[in-house]
Amino acid sequence: MNSLCHRYLNQNILPFVGREGELHRLSGLFREFLEEGESKYALITGESGSGKSRLVHEFEDHLAQEYGETCTVVHARYLEGNAAALQPIVNAFGATLAHQEHLAQLLRTLRIVDSGEWRVDNQSTSQADVNSSMRSSSSLSTLHSPLSTTGDRPALQVLIDSMTEIARRYPLVIILEDVHNIEDLPLFDQFFLGLSSASKFVILTERNTMSASAYGAGLARTLDGRSSGLG
Repeated sequence: MNSLCHRYLNQNILPFVGREGELHRLSGLFREFLEEGESKYALITGESGSGKSRLVHEFEDHLAQEYGETCTVVHARYLEGNAAALQPIVNAFGATLAHQEHLAQLLRTLRIVDSGEWRVDNQSTSQADVNSSMRSSSSLSTLHSPLSTTGDRPALQVLIDSMTEIARRYPLVIILEDVHNIEDLPLFDQFFLGLSSASKFVILTERNTMSASAYGAGLARTLDGRSSGLG
């Protein structure tokens, strides 16, 4: 084995080949998003192991190199059998706030969230409990996040308000992998309908099966925007 191949295998990273065209299309769509100021949506389909995750990670790396912290990326993945509609988004948003303190400070200044560390409880929480808490008027305190409510404002609305305010100031990119695993589509619909006034760049990935393709197409219609298919 040559040294170059050995180095890649040791790092568990192989050269990015074969999807340059899709990466170029994503980059072009993102430029249109910046120029037009209107939401854009991309649906990436493919068999398991076809490179969907690698493609979106390469695109995310491109955004980091090109735009740095002037671009806000919320990247979530839905795992099979553990796909509460909003839990992965809450986790991903918390990770974004943890890495970009200026965003957390902005939300505290606007009094959208309380001060405190965003973290997700490692204890087992049922998907029904998570979804129920997101629908209720209680805070996200069960998730130990600073997205606690003020007054009777529902926690879901706090999450929507947080992302909307960020989108007014920075390009907002939402990457959701394996959306065919989502179990509570109505709650997912509520989240994106609440974000309808925010300009955002959304990437969805799903497995390329007949049922998943119909599901992804339905999601694209739910998002009420022009969807570009890749895959």
